[in-house]
Amino acid sequence: MITNGISDIKFDDLLMVDALERLGLDYLYKDEINLILEQCYLQFINKGLIEHRNLYEVSLCFRILRERGFHVSTDAFELFKGKNGKFVENFEYDIRGLMELYEASHLCIEGENILDEARIFSNHMLQKTLSFLDEKEARRVTYTLEHPHRRV
Repeated sequence: MITNGISDIKFDDLLMVDALERLGLDYLYKDEINLILEQCYLQFINKGLIEHRNLYEVSLCFRILRERGFHVSTDAFELFKGKNGKFVENFEYDIRGLMELYEASHLCIEGENILDEARIFSNHMLQKTLSFLDEKEARRVTYTLEHPHRRV
């Protein structure tokens, strides 16, 4: 689960952290998770982790770091905006990315307009795609919209 050195965090490590948190088992791997998140944070603030990542990966990283109290900038989401300053709508079929963006947007600090925009955008896009999804995926999306995962 741990990567070698602090130079490169594997995205699989973040997926493992997310899974452990959702299962309530993160306390068993507290030290390992802290190491992964410290490495992730260093890469996130240096933009190394987000340069070539997709909406899902950036949103997941942002959410996990914010939930754990790391101060991460919302600038990472500027990558997903068009020239008009609005989120680009080519994410219509990126359900995982939109769901994770929606969850990340709930970790907004007052004055972070981009996360308010992200919440409205992702909610709209997810609502729009509900009729095209199979029943199982539609239930997951609906549950996420009604109960976003976040630590308070």
